[in-house]
Amino acid sequence: MPIKLYTSPICPFAHRAAFAASYCLSPDAVEWIRVPLSGELKAESIDSLQEHWRGKTMDELKTQKEAYMKDICSSGEVPTLALESGDFVNESEICAEYIDAVGSKKLVPADPLKAAKMRFIMKKFNDIVGGGYGMLFNRDVTKDEELKTKCNALVSVFESTLDPVGPFALGAELSLADVHSAPFFHRFQHTLKHYRSFEILAGHERLQKLVVAFEALPAMKETTLLPEQFIASYAGAGPAR
Repeated sequence: MPIKLYTSPICPFAHRAAFAASYCLSPDAVEWIRVPLSGELKAESIDSLQEHWRGKTMDELKTQKEAYMKDICSSGEVPTLALESGDFVNESEICAEYIDAVGSKKLVPADPLKAAKMRFIMKKFNDIVGGGYGMLFNRDVTKDEELKTKCNALVSVFESTLDPVGPFALGAELSLADVHSAPFFHRFQHTLKHYRSFEILAGHERLQKLVVAFEALPAMKETTLLPEQFIASYAGAGPAR
């Protein structure tokens, strides 16, 4: 019986587990179940949502979300893994690490030192999530430059933790550190540029190398959307400026 992966192609958190599933597991080992995000349920009509919801009504999506919150994950967040044992695994990086543990390909290094470096890189990335979304959803124009400066500084700190050669975070081999961070940069490079005229990768050549290498992976291409779809999904950021 395959693992059930409750996910959303829009959400970068869910993308961590989706990529890991595509990379580490055989196709028949995963059952993919899309869950509407809370923001999608606030849309004026089903026509404004992504193509994967075509053929459903907004009421059907709301019913689906309610069932997910009742039976699978009370917070409504994705991703969640539903196991054959009846157990659930929540939280994006935990889901990705569980998939690594049961999969044939590995994202967590066997070497303890490399694994420690990987987790340090992941820790340094976490502040960028708040910085990026804080800028994206900021409505006070007078704070834009301050937020851009802060975000750029956070990116520089993260970049300094990466292996100097790469292309991935730890060097030549892909790891959970890449899966943890790249889905966010993959989105931010388009959404922040469109809505806030901020190019998050500009001036960060080493980070650009990581993102390019990650985006070229088949598992990434199988689990992502087009840039214009991400931009449309974050229309709640307000008018571009």
